[in-house]
Amino acid sequence: MKKILSLTLAVVMVLGLIPLADVGAFATDTVTLSSGGDLNAAINNVEDGGTVTISGTYTLPSGFSWASHGKSVTITGGTLDASALSTLTIGDSVTFDDLTVKFKDSSTVYANGNALKINSNVTVNGTVSAIYGGGNGNTVASTDITLLSGNYKAIYGGSNKGTVTGDTNVYVGGTANSACDAASHSATYTVYGGGNGDKIGGDTHLTVADSMKANYIYGGSVNSGATIGGTAYLSAEGGTVMSIYGAGKNVDCVKNTVATVTGGTFEQVFGG
Repeated sequence: MKKILSLTLAVVMVLGLIPLADVGAFATDTVTLSSGGDLNAAINNVEDGGTVTISGTYTLPSGFSWASHGKSVTITGGTLDASALSTLTIGDSVTFDDLTVKFKDSSTVYANGNALKINSNVTVNGTVSAIYGGGNGNTVASTDITLLSGNYKAIYGGSNKGTVTGDTNVYVGGTANSACDAASHSATYTVYGGGNGDKIGGDTHLTVADSMKANYIYGGSVNSGATIGGTAYLSAEGGTVMSIYGAGKNVDCVKNTVATVTGGTFEQVFGG
């Protein structure tokens, strides 16, 4: 009897050390998010690699802040309305797939070092002023963004006056920037493998493909203070672009460039 009592007390003591919230928090592979729900709660309740399915329209409030959950998720279904936000900083690695995403015109999106993919089956409303693989004035380890739909006046693999300690990775393909007049010399739609006045410790990797459009693409960065510790790699596999440059714009930022053209339509190609 004493042994049974001792065992029972031990079990009670151990259970008492576990917060009640953690006992009931079991993530599932799919969570449904409806109007009036909470995106952060939905991501918190879905397992890493799981899916958040939007039912109808889910609107991000003007004061929304995307918390970091350390997960990779897919968001699909319905409509994600972010048109109330001038700036959206993404807190997790996310793939947008088979849904409608509404951005505010002239808004800014920061992937903040998280992997970001917008698939070709996504309807993107609103023209984004700038989208960054990195963050805004902070430090991230690396970047990885893939844009296959939507319109973005400026695409940056790096950060805005921040630091990427490793490599940047940008893939622009599908029908991205379909609204661009690629025959115009006006720098309306521009793509950079690097960032805006930022520091990149490793290499920059920029690939353009499929039916994407832009006026100018640069393998490196732009503006004073920008540096790239490694090599700027630019690969043109497709797309329609006025001019492509292996290096950056308005800055001496990189020691080496490697520009490879295997497809696409370009009026001018510069290695530097």
